[in-house]
Amino acid sequence: MSEKSEARASSASSLFAAHVSRRKLVTGAALSLGAATLGSRMAFGQSPDKQPQTGTSPATPNVLSSTPVPEEVSSNAKAWPVVQGNLQGTRAATDSPINSGNIAQLKPLWSLPITTSGTFSAITATPVVLDNVVYIQDMQSNVYAIDFGSGKQLWRTDLNVPSNGPNGVAVAYGMVFAATGDTSVAFALDAKTGEKKWEVPLSNNDFECIDMAPAVYNNVVYISTNPNNTTYGNYRGGARGILYALDAASGKTLWSFDTAKDNLWGMPRINSGAGLWYPPSFDEEGNIYMGTGNAAPYPGNNEFPSGSSRPGPNDYADSLVSLDPATGAVRWSLNAKPHDLFDHDFQNSPALVTVTLNDTPTLIAIGSGKTGTVMAADAKTGAMLWKTAVGKHQNDQLQQLPPGTTEVYPGGSGGIQSPGAFGDGKYFAPYRNKPSYFTPSNADTSVQTIDMSEESGGLAAVDAVTGEIVWDVEIPSVVVAGATVVNDVVLTGSLDGYVRGFNVKDGTKVWEYFAPAGLNAPFAVAGDTLVFAPTAPYIPHVSTGGTPAPATESKAATPTSSTPKPQVMALKLQS
Repeated sequence: MSEKSEARASSASSLFAAHVSRRKLVTGAALSLGAATLGSRMAFGQSPDKQPQTGTSPATPNVLSSTPVPEEVSSNAKAWPVVQGNLQGTRAATDSPINSGNIAQLKPLWSLPITTSGTFSAITATPVVLDNVVYIQDMQSNVYAIDFGSGKQLWRTDLNVPSNGPNGVAVAYGMVFAATGDTSVAFALDAKTGEKKWEVPLSNNDFECIDMAPAVYNNVVYISTNPNNTTYGNYRGGARGILYALDAASGKTLWSFDTAKDNLWGMPRINSGAGLWYPPSFDEEGNIYMGTGNAAPYPGNNEFPSGSSRPGPNDYADSLVSLDPATGAVRWSLNAKPHDLFDHDFQNSPALVTVTLNDTPTLIAIGSGKTGTVMAADAKTGAMLWKTAVGKHQNDQLQQLPPGTTEVYPGGSGGIQSPGAFGDGKYFAPYRNKPSYFTPSNADTSVQTIDMSEESGGLAAVDAVTGEIVWDVEIPSVVVAGATVVNDVVLTGSLDGYVRGFNVKDGTKVWEYFAPAGLNAPFAVAGDTLVFAPTAPYIPHVSTGGTPAPATESKAATPTSSTPKPQVMALKLQS
């Protein structure tokens, strides 16, 4: 998961072209117009008359498919057809032949160099794999189609618009759906050529952006803005997180849902917040389940210290929320961190799983986030079943800060910053132990926080029925590549460049692999192949002497260079 950073203009000939003009003013760098690279370049987005779409009334999408689950998703269930592996958000590959007994036989199959850059990584998105093609988006909003067997680039559509990440794509109805980061433009591309099908601007607020992968279900594209623009600034007053339900055929808005209640909790001049980082999950009836971002300002400002501009719990920020897909009405919501002062998003896609409660099979939703907590709810009623803290916690429940500087664990970049996974009756939560320092009015940047080379984290296995921690392993690095389950192994990755695999039952390490760059994006498992994007800097732990440490469990994991080589790559099971 990418680090959040502190970082639009009326349309000229297209929204993308307008963004290029503004970027020249800001950075002095000329950026190319959006184009599909297929040996020739095409103009991308010749629609100056388009205006931001809005709407709150129920509407019916054009029917591209008679089945709610897109055909590309259902027919590629054994691949990795959506960002979280499946529409239930479990990030589990149970049909793969990979297991703890043969995982050491994963060997490099191909790699594709990535030359773009981003806030902290060239790619933070999870690959989507279907119909023998890998689709992925980089941190400049560019979209790639890569041959699954050979690694050959089939096409690339260039947008060159910065994003905070994690961003990413959804593929359905012969189209690839995604968004430009800082210009908040949702778009659809032809899945075979990368040519534009439609584009829709979703915000005219310079301080909003879109940094999530869309979700597609029943002819509708779901995508959200959030108040975290890398180019013009983040969490400025009035910046909102709005979830849009778009007609997949045209991009027209069917309905929208403001993830902050009461007009930004009664003070839009000052307040901002919420929105989505990751796509929502869906049950068999099509109900929507999502995790949301934090409220702001955090912790406050000079005029309104300790969040006093937004009294109360600040629903629906930092929440697990379920919506009716026809209208966008709230079915239920649970606030994981009421009146959050510390940038503690509850942002990860919920995992929808069936467990036995009181001898009855029950669908539950399990969410997690930078709160450093995992929370489960009855998917039908929204009743909380349990909430469990993982990693280090200190002063994070304060509702009012005392004078001076307060150390808080997890900090704004800590907790469960990247997606968890479900398997073997457990939810696997990758976490960071990183503090932040706050006064009642602002983050105190004068205090020297833990250097990333000194940071550690871990992976905790939480029982889905009881919420008890079954096992918890420490990882001496910055753990931001999520969790991915493949049969009896749970994988995670970190900025020291290591992919680590643990036995799901007891946390025993069964494998590790040293990648060509740091890991800041979750993995995909498609059949006998692991696809991932090591594109971050190497940040080895100080305990290794400042250079990437050799692996101990697999010769394949021996590093050959400390210079990162950003790429998308595949490891295939060899007999």
